[in-house]
Amino acid sequence: MFIDGSSYSDAARALASHEDPVDMAVAYVGSGAAEQLGGGHKATRILCDLLSGGTNPNEVAKIQALAGVQIRHVDNLHAKVMLAPSYALVGSANFSDNGVGWHDGMPGNLIEAGCRVTDDVQLDHIRTWFKRYWELSEEITADLLSQASINWARRQRGRPRPAGDRFIITPENWRSYTGRDTKLVIWRRRPTAEEIASEGELPDGLAPGTSSPNNPHWKKLDRYHEWGDLLNLGPGVVLLDVRYQPQGKVVCYGARRTLANGHQVRRGSRTIDVMEVISVIDGQRFETAERDQLASWLQPEIQRHYIRWCDELNPDHDEGGVVVDLDRVLKGAFGTAEGAHPSEFQQLFALASRISEPLGWRCVTVRSPGPEVRIGTGSKNLRRKETPALGRVNLRLSIRDGMVRCGSYLSPTKLAAYGTPLRLSGAEGRHWVQWPTESTAVLLARMLDETRDRLNGSDVDPESGPQKSLQRAGSPRSAV
Repeated sequence: MFIDGSSYSDAARALASHEDPVDMAVAYVGSGAAEQLGGGHKATRILCDLLSGGTNPNEVAKIQALAGVQIRHVDNLHAKVMLAPSYALVGSANFSDNGVGWHDGMPGNLIEAGCRVTDDVQLDHIRTWFKRYWELSEEITADLLSQASINWARRQRGRPRPAGDRFIITPENWRSYTGRDTKLVIWRRRPTAEEIASEGELPDGLAPGTSSPNNPHWKKLDRYHEWGDLLNLGPGVVLLDVRYQPQGKVVCYGARRTLANGHQVRRGSRTIDVMEVISVIDGQRFETAERDQLASWLQPEIQRHYIRWCDELNPDHDEGGVVVDLDRVLKGAFGTAEGAHPSEFQQLFALASRISEPLGWRCVTVRSPGPEVRIGTGSKNLRRKETPALGRVNLRLSIRDGMVRCGSYLSPTKLAAYGTPLRLSGAEGRHWVQWPTESTAVLLARMLDETRDRLNGSDVDPESGPQKSLQRAGSPRSAV
């Protein structure tokens, strides 16, 4: 039987947590695999290609520590086969959160499909095939894990960026920006007049071609006062320059790159650290719009974690500045802590995106009021104030206590078919309904269809009249 999407993910999760012995041959093992095996209280055998660079050696080490689980290495393994006593899954997904999607209601980030096999003859063929490669497999030793770590790091750095020529991090693509050794340099105060006066002029030859702007190899430099070892990161490391202002606002001033031949300049008793100013990161431009977008999602993360980051990463200094791995911040903002489950809201946004965006809608999150998921017809900025007649922000979704709340311009009569009506204040013409979380996939797809018909004028509700009657002409009221 052919299965795809969430059906494939559900089947893989069920098989991985099966009470009976399970055999798996998967090319790559990734994040979440050890947790999904449920503590390893059953006999489980796993084959993987440890040295390909696609298998996470840290996850393999966790699996090795599970009771009852054996995991071994096979060179050039590319199969994805999961075998229980009574059925098997043969498909495209690796044993990872990115492939399978370990959490209920959240398929992985890739489009996967496969077949569920129940025929006894075919199952015997699969068992024979697995036995042959198990006998040919190699024990995973500390030396193999060490080499796998090198291969893993190299492959992570070499992964392609998301499509497009702009450095824009979103809830949909954030994983593509991890594993690249990018940092945030976060600072709180500007240099004093005395510090500025102590700089003098940067000497010629500090970096190749820095002596004259007329030189085609000239590099524009930015200066950091007495950061010392915090910026001793090696050559070619990209840092995103961010100021955390006293009033709590976050501003990004662009990207920097460490120099090849040193970064420190001495001026009297002071040390000045310098880095190259860049506007392109791995082929993607990082200019004003990209900086503003980065700052918008960084602000709540920095407000929550800045003091803790300083205590942990800069214990010998005050809270004036800190350097943080971008990976860590991304996982906090868009992902989960290691081994943790996504929040209800993260699951809601992932599901809404997968349903709405293939149909031509835009789906974004906003943090206030909320957090909320907002779905619209294509505005460049769904957060700005727009009239409901334009149809820009058509649906608002939030989640509370296992119930999804949805605000829509469909009439109360139509919304009653979706769940329990709610009396909430808001924009003129918007009505609210709530339903159980597990019903979201079916109800949201249906509501988007009805909303599209309404916007196209093919469904004029007799209760509320044509779409233009939602708001008086010239009214300043926002639909958001």
